[in-house]
Amino acid sequence: MNITVACLASRREDERYLPSLREAWADFADLEAVLYDEEDDMWGSEVEWRSELWLAAVDSEADWIFVLDADMIPLSNPRSLFEDAPNDITAIAFRLYDLWGTNPYVYRSDGYWQAHQVVRVWAVRNPGPEFQPEWPTAGIHCGHFPSNLNTERTLTAPQEFSLLHYAYADEADRIAKYKQYLNQMEQLDQFQLQHALSIVQPAKVVPLPFEPEYDINKCQSTS
Repeated sequence: MNITVACLASRREDERYLPSLREAWADFADLEAVLYDEEDDMWGSEVEWRSELWLAAVDSEADWIFVLDADMIPLSNPRSLFEDAPNDITAIAFRLYDLWGTNPYVYRSDGYWQAHQVVRVWAVRNPGPEFQPEWPTAGIHCGHFPSNLNTERTLTAPQEFSLLHYAYADEADRIAKYKQYLNQMEQLDQFQLQHALSIVQPAKVVPLPFEPEYDINKCQSTS
């Protein structure tokens, strides 16, 4: 049983958490399909990059495709979750915690920041090259998987395997993300716009319910 971690990474993200994350991913994944955007032009045309990443992940011939962003890691090693999944399960859904600080580990829990209250598919069985993927037209938040992928038989991961999202853990990164969204306001629907605006608004933070298994460090490079 093989797992491929599929990830989109911009040049900016490669200088943040990704080097540390890749070391941790190697603890539970057999392969990587990392697609680099060296020109930072992925934002606003994400669907094209997602499509290319999907094809690379399928071509890896791994049993499972685990899509993670360049600032995401499971709370604990999920290898057993994939190995023990019943044969009829085609997808695995996880909760996600938006970290709002790593010392101590706290996450945001208010308003538009409730990803830890719901589950979302982040891993699927590889459907093989015969599957013909279809994608939406959205340039932002187009989804991590083809829209016609069958995920009806989905396993919900226990809370201890929840995903940690580091994109907003650092204040400087939050401001940068906020500006990035505002530069693409015309592509945002009303919910997405309000979510973006809330990034810089006062936040309610809560201690993480588990101790993370992996020690993820942000690069100090400013190049």
